[in-house]
Amino acid sequence: MGIPGLEENYGLEISEFTPISDGGGPATVDALVSGDVTAANIFTTSPALPENDLVVLEDPESNFPAQQVVPILSSDSMDEDIAETLDAVSELLSTEELIELNDRVSGSENQEPSDAARDWLEEQGLIEG
Repeated sequence: MGIPGLEENYGLEISEFTPISDGGGPATVDALVSGDVTAANIFTTSPALPENDLVVLEDPESNFPAQQVVPILSSDSMDEDIAETLDAVSELLSTEELIELNDRVSGSENQEPSDAARDWLEEQGLIEG
């Protein structure tokens, strides 16, 4: 995983590493766009990818673990209605939809996360407005 995995799995020789401690956030994007770094680890749901015309590289060796949105709740609170609702949301919530939702919240719309989520659920026909 990480640099050792890039070297072992892909035969890359990493000559320089620039630590950026914002977890793929604005500083990481700025470093990549400005050319200060040539590659970076950014969430695939980041609106910065399409905004900056960044290319997502394939990782067939799974050097970087996949991260999925997974609902977690107590088994005591799970029932058939909740399971059906979560399944319906999971079926529609693609990476592209997550990018759009993230953009609504962190982009020019500056929506509250709960408002963006409610609007998305209405648009998908999962709830009525």
